[in-house]
Amino acid sequence: MLADGPQRTITGPALDQFLPDRTMGEIVPSNEANHIAYQEHRRMPEELFDPDFMEFWWGMMPGHTAYPWIFPNDDHVARIGLTMPIGLDIDDYEKGEWALLREDDEGIPRGTQYVERLLERQFPDYDLADFPIVEDRGKARGTETYPISSTQPIESPAEAGIAVVGGAMGATSAFHEGGDHVAVRTGKIAGRLAAQQSLERYNREWQAAIGDEILRNVTFADLVRDWGPRDWDRAFGTANDLMDTRGIKADRALRGGLHGLQLVARYKYGKFGYRGGRYVQLREADFAI
Repeated sequence: MLADGPQRTITGPALDQFLPDRTMGEIVPSNEANHIAYQEHRRMPEELFDPDFMEFWWGMMPGHTAYPWIFPNDDHVARIGLTMPIGLDIDDYEKGEWALLREDDEGIPRGTQYVERLLERQFPDYDLADFPIVEDRGKARGTETYPISSTQPIESPAEAGIAVVGGAMGATSAFHEGGDHVAVRTGKIAGRLAAQQSLERYNREWQAAIGDEILRNVTFADLVRDWGPRDWDRAFGTANDLMDTRGIKADRALRGGLHGLQLVARYKYGKFGYRGGRYVQLREADFAI
């Protein structure tokens, strides 16, 4: 059972022996198949801290499905951070379009710069000193940096008695902040089948369990691949016009207009293209067992 996360330092060599024409490094190169995440544990002012409310912002920083976030923990401490692709070139983006870029930026900002700019933008009536880093948390004095898989999943050579789970197989997604729940689900399935000596059923069972969610994630990630801030703003505006807490507002459905119809049509078409497990980028049949 291979559960070494999105770095795939063990998974790669273990699967290469079953790949006659390519290597795992070529199929899911870490600098393309992964995002990098950075977060700081900061204590928030009591009046701003909501333990039941997570915040995400899309369209504020460049990079495919890149976004900053605030996740509440306990004792008024929140993890404040971001996810973005690896190796971005700032020259590929118009700095003035992105809320967290500055015209004098000579490169993509470091994680701590992004966090500080987010806090300054979202809470202009407060100082950074009002959000102190809690240094006894996290991996390095209140901060953490780690990779997140951001690719389409792979099947395992289950007939050879091997199951790849979680981030290593690409079940997790940077688009919805990791997805520990799907990582745990694949591990549980693999463990149960291994105990039953039925590991050959692994690919069928994990797809039956989490396939719908993977399908949505892959389709949405494709849909927004080239979006800029205006695209995100327009999409959220359309969604707000169409939806409330109970679902679609029938009396406002036409407000979405052509743009809403286009978004739905592109999403449905994308899902259709990935039907029947086509969201998998490496099938068990591709392995020479």
